[in-house]
Amino acid sequence: MRRKYSVIWNNTAKDDLCHIFSYIMFRSSEKRAQYVLQGINDAVYRAAFMPQKHAVEPWYNLQNIRFTIK
Repeated sequence: MRRKYSVIWNNTAKDDLCHIFSYIMFRSSEKRAQYVLQGINDAVYRAAFMPQKHAVEPWYNLQNIRFTIK
């Protein structure tokens, strides 16, 4: 069984997701905005099971802080 790691969403990340959703909804549609947010959530979910697959965040340069691009 695979180990599941904790993924912590800070308040800035949560605010960013709201802004991303609003921007896409305004420029395209609510359906498209939901699709993009679901893709982000899926990527984060996968990262909880295999964080080493993703690059170390260079700003912090700590092994326990990773990032992915979606």
